[in-house]
Amino acid sequence: MKSILGLILLVPVLFITPAVFCQNQAVTSPKKPVALSVIYQLPKDEDGIVPNTNPVLSKVVLNDYVAFMEWYFEMKLTLNERSLYNTIIIDQWNNNETYRSDVYNTALYTSELRKKDWYTLFSEHSSIVNSAIMDLGMEGLLTNWNPTSFRGKIKKTAQSGNKESVFLWNKIQEYEKPIGDGKVFVSNFTQKYIDAAAEWMAYKINVVANKEFMILDEAKREQMKKMILNAWDKELAAKKNSYDYGDVQAMLMSAATNWNTHRLTKKFSLDYCITNYNKLYTLATWAKEVMYYCPAVKPYAEQRLKELNDYALKMSDEEWRIEFRRLNMEMNMSKQAFQEIKNQMVKSHVLMLNIIEGYDKWEVKETIIY
Repeated sequence: MKSILGLILLVPVLFITPAVFCQNQAVTSPKKPVALSVIYQLPKDEDGIVPNTNPVLSKVVLNDYVAFMEWYFEMKLTLNERSLYNTIIIDQWNNNETYRSDVYNTALYTSELRKKDWYTLFSEHSSIVNSAIMDLGMEGLLTNWNPTSFRGKIKKTAQSGNKESVFLWNKIQEYEKPIGDGKVFVSNFTQKYIDAAAEWMAYKINVVANKEFMILDEAKREQMKKMILNAWDKELAAKKNSYDYGDVQAMLMSAATNWNTHRLTKKFSLDYCITNYNKLYTLATWAKEVMYYCPAVKPYAEQRLKELNDYALKMSDEEWRIEFRRLNMEMNMSKQAFQEIKNQMVKSHVLMLNIIEGYDKWEVKETIIY
């Protein structure tokens, strides 16, 4: 992902008041990171029966179904929204046998998604996004538009009054609506991206501290939102060309992409680090970043930096050779993911040409990155 977007780290110059995002946090002596994967593990849902039906709707199935919707539409449901959505699902489950099959199969699909590696999930979701974009383009061009994407079908069934679709479509519109005071006009400044940025930073802080150090409540989410908008206003005042403001946009896009995959699998690069150096280097990189946003985490961050330096000084020539091979493998995986993005963009462009021309004149050819 670092190679694809070119900016995975949130650049410190983006924000104005970092300390407010991590205040009132107790500072205790840092501990050496052991079994970092224990942080944010998947909840152990009990297989309790929600309604008395055949088949039964277990908590696992219900949670996996909702998790899929959050992942697919890149949105975060509040506790109240989640409660309302659960009620809608249970009601439809009790009264529609076909719906039961759809929910159950979606939950199974979610369990399979969680087994996939990060790059595969990223590629798969990129295809979903491009499908929705192409469908949106056809909706604007065709008088007899018939949705092909899941997003389009949710919109159309919401218009017919389906309760679940109405709920999801309202949330989608809320998340896709630009926020700000009129100065912010880029597509990345939506609640979806702001929430993802807050979630991703809180996750990094907790991993660096190796405990639940940051409790991300609604007040801190609102603080993060204000910090990002203030940073954008600062950039806007300093430059004349709006296309130069890529740093803030890239940060938001990167956070949304990383968090959307993490929220489904509860895993990220630390779980895929195949060497000790790789793991310590990732921790040290995150440590330098989170110190800006959360000064109280400094003792833990400094400990991560020290651990990396100490380990690097003792590495053998063979360990360094392994690192070079690992970097080469990571580069190839990034290249494959980028290849998929490029192919999807080409297919989208070809489809739009065919729609404009009114017939199947253009052909889709796979692109190759050299």
